Amino acid sequence: MAYVVPLEQPLSESQAKLIAQVGSMKNLTDLSFLKKFKLKKEEEISLFDYLIKVLRAMGIDPQILLTSFLNEFFRTDKMIEFLFSAIAKLAAAMYKKLDPNYELSFTLYACPGNQCSLNEKMTDDQIVELVECNYRWLDSQTIIKEPLAIALTALKTRMIQELMILIFGKPKKEEAAVGPNGLVNDTGRMNELIEELICGGNQIFSVSVPASSNYGEIEYNRLQKIEQAKKGNLSFQITCQGAQISLPDDPMYLFKDVPPGFQGGQSVTPQVAMANVFNYVGNQIQRKTTGGSSQSNAISAEKSFVQKFLETLISSITCLVSPYFVGFVGTIPGEAQGVAPQATQLLVDDLLTNGLLNAVFPGSVTTDPNTGKRVGEFVPATSCEIINSYDKENLTEPQKKKIALITILCNLLLNMLIGYILAYVLEKVKDMIKKYIAKRAQARIQRKIDKMKKKFETSMVGRSVKKAERSARQVRLLQKIAKLLKFRKNPGKPSF
Repeated sequence: MAYVVPLEQPLSESQAKLIAQVGSMKNLTDLSFLKKFKLKKEEEISLFDYLIKVLRAMGIDPQILLTSFLNEFFRTDKMIEFLFSAIAKLAAAMYKKLDPNYELSFTLYACPGNQCSLNEKMTDDQIVELVECNYRWLDSQTIIKEPLAIALTALKTRMIQELMILIFGKPKKEEAAVGPNGLVNDTGRMNELIEELICGGNQIFSVSVPASSNYGEIEYNRLQKIEQAKKGNLSFQITCQGAQISLPDDPMYLFKDVPPGFQGGQSVTPQVAMANVFNYVGNQIQRKTTGGSSQSNAISAEKSFVQKFLETLISSITCLVSPYFVGFVGTIPGEAQGVAPQATQLLVDDLLTNGLLNAVFPGSVTTDPNTGKRVGEFVPATSCEIINSYDKENLTEPQKKKIALITILCNLLLNMLIGYILAYVLEKVKDMIKKYIAKRAQARIQRKIDKMKKKFETSMVGRSVKKAERSARQVRLLQKIAKLLKFRKNPGKPSF
């Protein structure tokens, strides 16, 4: 077979320039003195911490942006998008296509007995396509979306109440902790939150880089935290001032539209609840600190607490939303009862009893008759189970499934936060670039104006000087002529 000479395709000017630039960059990275280095674990910084430093370096208060993100996240439509995205990703991780009518561009691997292992063979493009297919199907299911929206609207503020337990522990007064006038509905839920407080949080999923400490220190701190959390003595500490903040004896007024000391009232929105909590922390610091810096101390504490609040939300998001996935164990919270028309209320009650996973994957979650807990391959393991029983280097297939939802939820919420901050930073950078370009253009125009002025002035001066010299010559000439024409008193005899 003869060798076929390929046709020469000439490059355009822009293409040639781009290739030259890429070549220059490659040559630069190949220089011998540029050596790759690896940071030690204790010297690394998380992307979240880095972005916080970037915001401060740009003169932007992180508290404003973090509070804005929290307000955005607790909107009903955003929370539905978050929960549907998590289920879509979970189904894709298990090789499951939710929409039976959608034809994928690839063939799913077989699942013997409908028992799928976690996908490890699909390409990134295939996973993205499957996730998008699953999300579109979920978003089109009114029978799931409508009752979920009603339930979230009624129970969103309860998540903020549970977050307070994950930060401060159990309130000192029992009636303020559990019951119709308490932060949670029943004792079982309180025990779940205390367990998450002890074993979960940054020990499972860290937004920031955790400080290095040995196992003995961690175990001692856990034992101390258990005692404090159960007695209601846990407090949020402002390190720089040494002040400790605990929940008020009756914290429900922070989440109701009634003053402190009064019972009843309607639940406020999550946005108002968070504002009340942040103001409470700031006021407590201001009260406990003295001197002229008390106001700045309160603001500093509030900023620190907002970040602590957000980090706890991300690291413990699985525990906070697990009732929506597996159903409310015990009794359905009173806020969600009777909030919809009768037909829709039945769907709301069914959703809150059985959970989203059963609505999407029928029969995937059941109740253990002995323990009363939800069981199933999709039900996430508790934080204490993961810490005490899981070896992250040798996870079994069932264990991988148990932590799949935890990983998806935490990373999904963190990615939402990072994307929110980056979008804001990029917008600010664009504005800075626009202003910089505008200033450069203005400076360039000003230089041209100054140059034209100088040129004009120079030319005017030059013409004036020439005119002056010409006038001076004329004056001198006239002076000579005037001498010749001057009348003499004693004229001599004519020469002729």
